Amino acid sequence: MKKILFAIFIYTFFFIIGCTKQTISPTQAELAANELNKIINSNNIKHVIAEDYNSGVSVSSIQSNVGVSFSFSNGIISIDTSGSYNLTYLKKYIIVKVFITDPVTGKTTGTDNALILYFE
Repeated sequence: MKKILFAIFIYTFFFIIGCTKQTISPTQAELAANELNKIINSNNIKHVIAEDYNSGVSVSSIQSNVGVSFSFSNGIISIDTSGSYNLTYLKKYIIVKVFITDPVTGKTTGTDNALILYFE
């Protein structure tokens, strides 16, 4: 009887230890994605543009169809007009008001907020 109770105790002990909940912390890239999503929503961002951190490019005018469709998944941002980028390598970002040009006529049609992401 003692052996059966001991076996039940051991089985229960290992079952409880094996069922402990493990928490998985989000990666730095996933944290960056969450932050960028909040920034996009709270600042009425219409365009997202990725640039090389060392390029020195200053964006002031873009075509109306650039960077209007983008999505986040597992710390990666996919931008329709330029590809996918791992947010682990994001160095900085800025919000700028850009002039929007018509892709056909080249004429300025207005302004929008854009989020410029600089990657290393």
